[in-house]
Amino acid sequence: MLNAYLSDVGDGLCMAIRTHMGETVQIDCGSTVGYWNEKCGEVAFEGLIRILNRLSDPNILVLSHFHLDHYSGLAYAASPAAKNVPNLSIQRIYCPGVPAFSLSQAFFYAILTINLRILGDETGIPGYELFNLVTKLNGGSPPTLKTVFQGDSIDINGSVLTVTWPPRSIANDTAVAKVVTQAIELFNEAKEVDEPTKKWHTYLQEKQLFDRYIEGELHEFRPYKEQTNTLPKFAPRKLPQVVEQANWALRRAANRLSLCFFEGKGEFLFFGDVNRKEIDTIINNLLSSGISIFGLLVTPHHGTRWSNMFLNMQCERAASSCGQRLFPFLRSDFKKISRSHHVTWLSGDLPFVNCLGTWLIFP
Repeated sequence: MLNAYLSDVGDGLCMAIRTHMGETVQIDCGSTVGYWNEKCGEVAFEGLIRILNRLSDPNILVLSHFHLDHYSGLAYAASPAAKNVPNLSIQRIYCPGVPAFSLSQAFFYAILTINLRILGDETGIPGYELFNLVTKLNGGSPPTLKTVFQGDSIDINGSVLTVTWPPRSIANDTAVAKVVTQAIELFNEAKEVDEPTKKWHTYLQEKQLFDRYIEGELHEFRPYKEQTNTLPKFAPRKLPQVVEQANWALRRAANRLSLCFFEGKGEFLFFGDVNRKEIDTIINNLLSSGISIFGLLVTPHHGTRWSNMFLNMQCERAASSCGQRLFPFLRSDFKKISRSHHVTWLSGDLPFVNCLGTWLIFP
């Protein structure tokens, strides 16, 4: 990898990497400013513009997981509120696969339904689903979409990203499955008492979106509404308590299945939003493969997650996309395994350059 750029977007992630072959990979594009409001998407969109001004236009989008703080900038860019939106040319999208277990399909629909309950049809976004958002930003040209799992490789014109998480399947009695099950139970309670939640859930099921996602056939999916200019602008609103509870439970569950990967033999390591148990598993697998030294580490969950397993690894630079709300929970431990730990809340945007194997940060 030649360059990396982390935009300061508060408690979210909007970053890109540029390979030695000149390909730019956009990794997420979202923000949370305190909590979801109309500024979140705009902040992430502005972060994307700064990346485009610094690096070349992205050819590939990697989405770590389906949380608004990781793709709200794309939603904003596709809405009528966005001005001077650049034409993108994203050819491929990579997303984490949904591991096989008894509630895989229910979990997928619950996650997307909750996102829609927050965004709803008040945003002016007909292509709410990621594939359609990117198609619109591409000027109507649809990208290809591929779900990836642990062990898969993403070949970007010779630069290889190796996926370390999520697994292809999880047992029903594992900690992850139990967290997912509890979240789905809360979601089902919300669906029974909240009509909009029930409406979106029914719509997604009717469109068989899960099967299309798994099979990579989202190009056949069409938005719920075709016209954007007649839809009202987004207006922040208070959600029913039961919906809020389901949202946070699903967020915690999805974090544990977010996408993690590394590039080459140790130039770049991305940890997504996984929790300690997943961190332990990932690091154990890396160590068993003889990989323990990295140039640039993007810390898990905005720098708030730590495991002592990290003490078996070394990196030249650690970087955390962390805002005001999460900064009090930032782990200082990453200084133990790196020459320096950089945080967007303290330093603003973080542009890194790999110069002959040495990672430098430039103003």
